[in-house]
Amino acid sequence: MARLQLLALAVLCTWASIDAKQTEEEAQEEMFSLFDEKAKLEQQVQGLRAEVKKMKKKIKTGDYKDEDSGTCNKKCPTVAAPSSVEAESKPSIFLTLSDKKKRKASSARFLGKYVFKTKPLESIDAHDPRLVTMLRQGRPVVIRNSNLVKPAVDKWDAEFYAQNIGGRELSVQLSHSRQFLYYAKMEGEEFDWTEPFARILGVFPDFIDMVEKLEAKNNGSYSYFHTALTAMAQGPGMREDYDRFNWKWMDKVKPDHWGKLDTNLFIMGMPNVVTPAHYDGLQNLFAQIQGFKRCILFSPRHYKTLYPHPYGHPNDRQTQINFDEPNMGVFPRFSESEGLEAIIGPGDVLYIPTT
Repeated sequence: MARLQLLALAVLCTWASIDAKQTEEEAQEEMFSLFDEKAKLEQQVQGLRAEVKKMKKKIKTGDYKDEDSGTCNKKCPTVAAPSSVEAESKPSIFLTLSDKKKRKASSARFLGKYVFKTKPLESIDAHDPRLVTMLRQGRPVVIRNSNLVKPAVDKWDAEFYAQNIGGRELSVQLSHSRQFLYYAKMEGEEFDWTEPFARILGVFPDFIDMVEKLEAKNNGSYSYFHTALTAMAQGPGMREDYDRFNWKWMDKVKPDHWGKLDTNLFIMGMPNVVTPAHYDGLQNLFAQIQGFKRCILFSPRHYKTLYPHPYGHPNDRQTQINFDEPNMGVFPRFSESEGLEAIIGPGDVLYIPTT
């Protein structure tokens, strides 16, 4: 079974298709082949960079070993093989509320290791009277025990999706990296830019098939999709569950100046996918259905240290920095950033303010 991270109720909603003269199957296979080649080349380049970095360090510290003579100009240390920490290996589509205790594993279950500092983001019970004040003041917070999406947490899984959205056309995104950088082309603006990922039209079984192929290839490519939840919830079971979401709680705690609910966005992706740092123009309640997600929020005062793309750029409102491999020569102030970090699990709601 494909491993999926399931998320819901974000505010942004956009999708598109790509034109193709080939059949969908031929185009997909060709795309997989191209991603394979690119991934191999990138791995080779990364390997060479790592070797050069190690060599420079050894020369600098005097630990360099001459491979021809087998001698050292200083005692050669024995270095253990590097280790990596992966995200949760259990298929997150089967996670339940009882798995909340796994949140204690914290960031060790996520791939990202960043150069900036973070502090824990505070959390609060959904029925704590202080929550209303925090939302009114625009203070980000993790909200526990709201039961906002409890019907989905209890039973939405792969079989449920196949029965309720199996035939609906979706815009599936395919990337050669784990970064999914939102973009929107603006007329009249010209930038030296290429699309960061491909968008492919398909139905839910196609998405599951793509995920299984990508996991089998394990070449660094990932798939992800998002769509309007209200449009997707057309199956009788899904529509009924959506109507049973705890809207009364939301109406009770949300400030009057927020206005009416603008968008419900349903998001689903493979483990380890990343939405790069960006800012939205709307108040955002992000509710997790299944799996765990690490979220890092930054104060607007870190705007300059996060180096957003210029206004009018297709990636406007997004950072220019690849957090996994930051170019400190180009973005020297990035390490001055400081984030608020939270691990959210099934049933949790993260409030992301506009400012």
